[in-house]
Amino acid sequence: MDFPIFQVKAGDLKLRLAKEASAIKQRLIERVYQWCSDSVKHISTTFDNMQKRIGKVPDNEEELVELREFVKVSKEHTQG
Repeated sequence: MDFPIFQVKAGDLKLRLAKEASAIKQRLIERVYQWCSDSVKHISTTFDNMQKRIGKVPDNEEELVELREFVKVSKEHTQG
């Protein structure tokens, strides 16, 4: 930029800022990707465990009560 009394040269500063912004953007994208990946893995594992637990036929009344409680708690924690 040219002003009547002085001149400001900020081309190098602009390039450094652009590089830093690009690096921050890349790290942010990587972290979001990792968070999404971890969340999907957790949901998948939780669903598989619930499916195994619910799919098993209870052998007695005690297991049936436990299974009903498990389903009740699962609904409260997974819906919403």
